[in-house]
Amino acid sequence: MTVLPRDSKVHITFTAGGCAEKLHAWWPGYGHLMGEYPGTLAEFVRVPFADVNCLPLPDSISDEKAICLRDNLPIAYHAFCQVGDVILGANRVIAISGTTDRLDVDRDSLGIEVTDYHRDNDVVSKLAEMVPDGLDVAIDCTGARYAKSLSHKVQQARYIESDTPETLTECSKSLKYCGRVTIVGTYGGTANGFPVGQFHINHPSMDAGFAPVQKLWQDCLKVKFLHHMRLSQASRAMEMMDKSEVNFIKCILRFDYRDESEQPYSKI
Repeated sequence: MTVLPRDSKVHITFTAGGCAEKLHAWWPGYGHLMGEYPGTLAEFVRVPFADVNCLPLPDSISDEKAICLRDNLPIAYHAFCQVGDVILGANRVIAISGTTDRLDVDRDSLGIEVTDYHRDNDVVSKLAEMVPDGLDVAIDCTGARYAKSLSHKVQQARYIESDTPETLTECSKSLKYCGRVTIVGTYGGTANGFPVGQFHINHPSMDAGFAPVQKLWQDCLKVKFLHHMRLSQASRAMEMMDKSEVNFIKCILRFDYRDESEQPYSKI
């Protein structure tokens, strides 16, 4: 550590590394796959290459603004950067989810079109109905963990595959000829049943990879959080996120001894 003075206020990225180009690929907390670094839901954390992976923050930047640099905003911005030449002129954006709270935010706050895959089971057909010529760009924000069909749930349960390709398949089948798919959801192993033949015939392009958070830090400082909870409630916060309870979208975890007068904790 040679640059930051003691007691600096800093933000620590969720991707770590020492690359001069700020293109990093270690995820603390992901075990052997990402370098065996412990996670960061703690009061004290180990930060590799701290000169690169700590962003100095002025006092004028609130915790609420700083915390958005952690993962969700840089990932979204990274997806935009990968397909920005197409999205910049987009006149339609369609969000797909099975979580009503998130769809409500997308529709009511962002003003974009939404579809619920619990209601519209065949996402590819629904998108073909909405956009008959096919999508210019499809972004897979879901990744490998959330199997929808019984087939892929069984395959994952029996370790026949580690990742489900269902969202990526829906993205690929919904593209126009020579369209583009970007993957910002996480994948870590193998998936069965991806329609590689159709993918080849339709001449799409594909981008994937971790968000280079350090390159995007300065552009990602606007977001509103809905919950503030104690660090000792981290497991409960994870449960609420997983079950989409009480409009739970993002949360700030604070040390248990912090003075609540600064920002009241959410009542849960």
